[in-house]
Amino acid sequence: MMPLMVSRLRHLDPRRFLFEREVLGLMGLALLVKPIGLISQVLIARWFGAGVDLDAYTLAFFLVTFGDGTLVQVFKGSMAPFLIQRKRALERRRYDRYQNGVLALFMGSGTLWLLALALSAGLVVQIIGPGLPAVTSDLAVRMTVLMALPALLMCANNLGIAILDLHQHFRLGGTMPVLNAAVTLTALLLWHERLGIWALPLGFAISQALQWPLIHLRALLARALVPVRPQLARGDLRQIGDLAGLVLLGQVLLMINMFLDRWFATGLEPGSISSLAYAHVLVNFGLVLFSSSLVTVMYPRMSEAIAAGDLAGCSAYLRVNLARLAYLVVPAALAASLAAPEIVQVLFQRGAFDVSDTLRTGGVTTMYMLGLPAMIINLVVARTFHSLQLLREKVWLALQYLATNALLNFALIGVLQVKGLALATTVSINLHLLLSLWILHRRRSGLATAPLLAIVGRAYLMGGIAAAAVWLLPLQGVTDALRAAGLFGVVGAGALKVALVFGVYAALFGLWRWRRVAD
Repeated sequence: MMPLMVSRLRHLDPRRFLFEREVLGLMGLALLVKPIGLISQVLIARWFGAGVDLDAYTLAFFLVTFGDGTLVQVFKGSMAPFLIQRKRALERRRYDRYQNGVLALFMGSGTLWLLALALSAGLVVQIIGPGLPAVTSDLAVRMTVLMALPALLMCANNLGIAILDLHQHFRLGGTMPVLNAAVTLTALLLWHERLGIWALPLGFAISQALQWPLIHLRALLARALVPVRPQLARGDLRQIGDLAGLVLLGQVLLMINMFLDRWFATGLEPGSISSLAYAHVLVNFGLVLFSSSLVTVMYPRMSEAIAAGDLAGCSAYLRVNLARLAYLVVPAALAASLAAPEIVQVLFQRGAFDVSDTLRTGGVTTMYMLGLPAMIINLVVARTFHSLQLLREKVWLALQYLATNALLNFALIGVLQVKGLALATTVSINLHLLLSLWILHRRRSGLATAPLLAIVGRAYLMGGIAAAAVWLLPLQGVTDALRAAGLFGVVGAGALKVALVFGVYAALFGLWRWRRVAD
């Protein structure tokens, strides 16, 4: 009896569910970013609310980062596993020339995109925002043109970080968002009165200029980047084009999908685009936390294992980390969804951000948070496809995601307005994750994928039971009374919801682990 009890307790030891030290270090940096970023968002809400100026900046920022985001994701998705394979096959100097040739190719593409965007900003804004007020459209055009140059620096910076990650030098890439958040906050504090909303583009430009020498000096010192002449043969260009073309197509579909909500929101009440932006700030907390830590570390290591033929080791590594991830993000997202009205009220409701903005943004955040587990888990699943270079499958999955989201946006926007856009995204990403896991399993790549489906299904099942249990509790009267007591009462109402979700989920998880040992 005693040995069984000891075995059960060991299976419940929290240390079994912690990520490795390097991942935790990067998570710590990401957690440092968020308080700074949230302070900036609180100040933006206070000074600019959810109105015309912020709508224009949100649209312009999306446009200038669209190309960079697409380019860097194409580089990571197509070139990172391929470069790891080439590094194993080529002698060092030939590899350095090959890597520099790939970087030059991608940097040139980014330059052409930003130049075209700056020259045609008016037409682009008119196409993607035909229902925008004239003042919003004009301001968005001017911001897009002026932010194109610092966006070029951002492209170089992100490619440099991708190279550092490929060579498994992760720390500086995790530090740069801290610098960016600090510079943005400083720009807001110093210049919001004198420049208004233009303080944000200025902070963006200063941040990118500061990051450039830090990133590239670190890459040179680590010999992740060596100053030799780039060299690519014609056959190399064809091979790179084939790989990058597939990832580019999939990434463009995903980026269009990201913009769909904003495009639909241009025809809704003023402030709808800003409400989506504020909700994305909260949702992105989880996305950035894991994409800049767990996914950053896992991706090159999975690619290295697959390149070495160690599929069994890669399967075990993937299974352990996906389990840790799923059992954490499902209850966290459910708790955040239930507490979204209180979170939005505490963080943003002051100054120009009024009660109507809180109600609208809180509803949007509630819907988005329900899709957060699928968004985060899909980061790992997508990198598994890329490590295996299953690129055609990812294109079809991206098309499914876009088509599903577009159809659901049309269906839900009339009834739920901006909340319908968020709900459409949540349903679409969960279906996308399910299909991705099923295709990965059917592909028979050599990875053990059946346990991945079981892990995600179990985490969702326990999450559904926990949500139902909390929903059935008579909480409305208690939370209303707390909210009426002022700011601390609002915090208490949100904390109560979070504690209940985690409490029920932890009990279910502990019961499952206990019974598993007995079986």
